[in-house]
Amino acid sequence: MASFVYHVGYDLVRPGQNYPLLWSYLGGIGVRVMLSAWVVETPLYSSQLRDAMMRLLDDNDRVFITEITNCNWAGLNLPSDTIDLLRRRFP
Repeated sequence: MASFVYHVGYDLVRPGQNYPLLWSYLGGIGVRVMLSAWVVETPLYSSQLRDAMMRLLDDNDRVFITEITNCNWAGLNLPSDTIDLLRRRFP
């Protein structure tokens, strides 16, 4: 089954809320790049990924999902698991 690589960005509008289920879900399919940015690898289409995340978010939170293809990337002080995923998928 084919898989897609996405950048997932979000704003958690109520910072006092507890989002461990969201972070656990995203951590199971990807790596955290920055505080509210992840790179995930999944067979889901972007709309399906968004719908799966909606169950773990408040109604006013924001999500933006972008497919990464033929990526020319660069980073600074990124976590090693992020670099590993990007190098594997986009050498």
